[in-house]
Parts: sequence; structure tokens; C-alpha cells
Amino acid sequence: MPVDPYDDYGAASAGITAVLVLVYLLIFAAAYVVTGLLYHFLFKKIGIQSWRAWVPIVNTYAILQAGGFNGWWALGVFVPGLNLVTVVFMIMSMFRIGRGLRIEDALNVIMIILGVWTIVVLIAGKPYDHRLTGARTQQPDQQLLISQGGLVNNVDPFPPYAAQTMGGAYGHQQPGYGTGGYGAPPQGGYGQPQQPGYGASGYGAGGYGAGGYAPQQGGYGQPQQPGYGAPQQGGPQGPSTSPPPGGGYPPQNPF
Repeated sequence: MPVDPYDDYGAASAGITAVLVLVYLLIFAAAYVVTGLLYHFLFKKIGIQSWRAWVPIVNTYAILQAGGFNGWWALGVFVPGLNLVTVVFMIMSMFRIGRGLRIEDALNVIMIILGVWTIVVLIAGKPYDHRLTGARTQQPDQQLLISQGGLVNNVDPFPPYAAQTMGGAYGHQQPGYGTGGYGAPPQGGYGQPQQPGYGASGYGAGGYGAGGYAPQQGGYGQPQQPGYGAPQQGGPQGPSTSPPPGGGYPPQNPF
């Protein structure tokens, strides 16, 4: 019975397709594991529960929230046109998260373009500080930690963009730079109620100004102590019996 050459062609085509599908699945599995591991450690670093890193779409949802965007934009990847908006918001979220990890802006942008952003922020990122992201809202896991005083880094120096992202809080938390930061109301002693001795009871209030020179303390314009111009005690004064200068009493007239 003659052999149909099309049967051999069909078998070969099916074999090639099976191999390609297997390779695709292996690549997908490897990409899933690598991405999951990177997001796992990133989420732990920025205060998000690490299980979210292993669930597709959920990890994108969490990153968008950490960047200050609505997490539902993650579903935009399935809608033509909206997927571009989702990509833009993801890039902005990554940039903000990088700032929270004190990654310099130039390096932040370069690493996002090269596609190695997650690796770089895990290696070079400092402890996370949510104030540096500039995001008005945070991911719910992060909000819980923030309410407990977490996700704040006052150890490492503030980067140049801190004045932009933190606003009036810039310098507020770092020891040694006042309690109100740069531009906040000055401490007591410089226009506000001052410390004792410098305005409250010293220079200005009870010292020199409001109890100092106008009106002054006793002895300078006030009723003086006895012996300094005030009527002396002991009634009318008679002739002085004090010896004159030179010692002794004046000569007495014997007649």
C-alpha cells in the first residue's frame, strides 16, 4: 500500500508544534518563578504582603496602589488602548517606589528602561520611606504599617527630591534639623513663646522689656530701699554726731 507523504508532513508538524508549546511553557514557568521571586522580596522590602507577588494581576494591582494609583487599572492589560495607560501608570508607580527606596532619579529611569529595575532596587535600595514617593495614597498593607509608625527611614540622608515629595515634612523627622523642618515655624525663642529666661521671664517678659527697663526692677526708678534717697527710718534726724574727716571731734569752746 503506498505511503501518503502528507501523513509524514502532518506528524512532523505536530511534533514541532508540541516542542514549541513545551518550550513556551518552560519559558513562561521560568519567567513566572523569576518575576515572583523578585516581587516577593520587593514586596517584603516596601511593606506589602509577599503572597501577593505570586498571583498574576494581583501583584500589578499592588504595585499600582503603592504608586498612588487605583489598583483596578491592572485590568486594563486586557483592553486594547487601556493597556497603554496601565503601562504608563506601572512605570510611574515603579519610579515612585524607587524614590521611596532612595534610588536617584537618573538611575531610576535608566533601570526602568533597561528592564532591570526590580533587581537594582533590591540591591541598591535603602530601607523604604513612604514619604519620599510623593503618592497621596498607599497600598492597604502599607497603610497599616504606616499607622503603626513604620515605613519611615530617618537614618539615611534625604535625597535631593525630598523637598518636592515631602513638602513641609522635609527635615521634620531627621534628628538634628529642628522639629518643623525647613520653612516650618521656628522654635520658641524666636518670635514665638520663648523659653524661661528669654522672653517669658528674661529678655522681654520679666527681664529687659516687660519687667526690665519698662517698668524696671526695684532700685532703678521704683521706690528705693532705705538709705538711697527714701525717707530714713528712726524719725527726725538731728545734728550729725559722726566724726569729721581726719578723725576726732571739733575743738570745744571752753567758755
